[in-house]
Amino acid sequence: MDPAADAQLANVEAGPRVRSATLNEVFMRFFVPAAGQSSEAEETYQGIRDHVATFVGPITERRIYRLNYDGNGRRQSALVGSDHHGFGKGPVLAIFEGCDGVYYVCTQKDGMHEPEPHSVHNSAVIDAEDFSALA
Repeated sequence: MDPAADAQLANVEAGPRVRSATLNEVFMRFFVPAAGQSSEAEETYQGIRDHVATFVGPITERRIYRLNYDGNGRRQSALVGSDHHGFGKGPVLAIFEGCDGVYYVCTQKDGMHEPEPHSVHNSAVIDAEDFSALA
C-alpha cells in the first residue's frame, strides 16, 4: 500500500473503522463527513448522488471510500473524509463511479452547500477501494 495514502488514512477523523475478530481485517464502515447518524448519512449521500447525476448522468451503485490515481505523473489519493487531496479545500464528501467511465470526487464548494464534482478518467485510476461495511 502507498505510504502517503496510509498517512492520509490516519488523518481521517470521521471514518468509523470496525475490526473483524475472526479475520483480523479492518472494515471501513460507510459514512459521509459531517453527517450524524446512519440515516442522516444515507440521506446526505443520496442528495449528493442525485445532485451529481443531474450534471454527469447515471452513476453506478458502488460506494467508494478511496481512489488512487495518476495525477500529472504522480500517484495521488482521494479519501472520503480527508482534506488532503488535489481538489481544493475541504474534505472529500463522496466518490462516485459514473456509467460513463469517469470517477467523480465530490468536495464542498467554498461557501456553498452543494457538492462540487471533480472528474478523474478511469484511464488514470490505479485502484478504487469500496466501503467494506454499510452503516
